[in-house]
Amino acid sequence: GRIVYEFDRAVPISLTVQDALNIAGADLDSRNRQPWIDGDQNQPLFRLTGVMLLMRIEYTNLRFAEWPTISRAGNPRADITIQLLENQWGNLGYSDAAVDRPDGSGSD
Repeated sequence: GRIVYEFDRAVPISLTVQDALNIAGADLDSRNRQPWIDGDQNQPLFRLTGVMLLMRIEYTNLRFAEWPTISRAGNPRADITIQLLENQWGNLGYSDAAVDRPDGSGSD
């Protein structure tokens, strides 16, 4: 795979949602192709359907004495891969329920 970011050991790993979208190659203004919908212009935009991303994190901090044949033994390492799941809808659906504001007043 390609290395997109490298973080120093002392720096916490931090990715924004935009970073995750970029790594996965997701463009919210592109079409979310659905096999049951005919015509390219009828395909919904990812911005409307949402996207589903699959994130895998593999972390290791093996010490040299535990696995001497591994060249990176003793160096903490986290490999993160992010993949766009195609033909999926990432939204939670529609709800017309009234929502109360943080101050306790209704949404009317």
